[in-house]
Amino acid sequence: MNTTIDDSSMLSLEGFIVSPEAAHPLFLLTLAVYLVILIGNVTVFSVIVFQKNLHQTMYFMICNMSVCDLIGSTTLMPRLMADFLTQVRYISYAACVVQAFCIHFYTAAAHLILTAMAYDRYIAICDPLRYYSIMTNSTLVKLCSLAWGGAFILIIILFALTLRLPRCGSRITEANCSNAALFLLSCADTTVNNMYVTTFPPCANPIIYGIYTKEIRNNVFKCFKNTILPNQ
Repeated sequence: MNTTIDDSSMLSLEGFIVSPEAAHPLFLLTLAVYLVILIGNVTVFSVIVFQKNLHQTMYFMICNMSVCDLIGSTTLMPRLMADFLTQVRYISYAACVVQAFCIHFYTAAAHLILTAMAYDRYIAICDPLRYYSIMTNSTLVKLCSLAWGGAFILIIILFALTLRLPRCGSRITEANCSNAALFLLSCADTTVNNMYVTTFPPCANPIIYGIYTKEIRNNVFKCFKNTILPNQ
């Protein structure tokens, strides 16, 4: 019979099944990929920050993407490299939660930053004469804040729903921790979690795109005004 495990207990990670002969080559390959990601993103970030001629909206958004990539790769790859060199893989529950949070935060932030970049290109292509009056420094700060803040709030809610569940397992059948892996350890109903994951993004996307697309926003307000206030 399963019993609830204390929060301070260790979790086992199944990870990749790797033969001893392949462990070191995979470690070196993963290390090389991680170094390329690290050096590449740090270089891009530094060049944009220190070159004043690159202080433009799109380049600052690329800076945000570089930071985002560094968060994602640093959260996942060092742990993965360490697991290649050992057959017994354990991780504390707290460390697992932190890793899962950072991975999901990276994913959500990357999507929202790409959405902000798409909006920037939309304005540049469809309304080029007003581009610099629309994409001001204030607008840039708002877009980036919305991307990072929105991602943080979404993932905080996601993990608040997961961490409320009691745990009755300690084995994760994946190479890394994730929200799905964590709530699969629970011994309670996860309907609320599933509803949040499957219904909230489809509901939020039209709102996000509608707010930042002038034509959609204006037509929605026009329809609303004609429907609710037909005589005004």
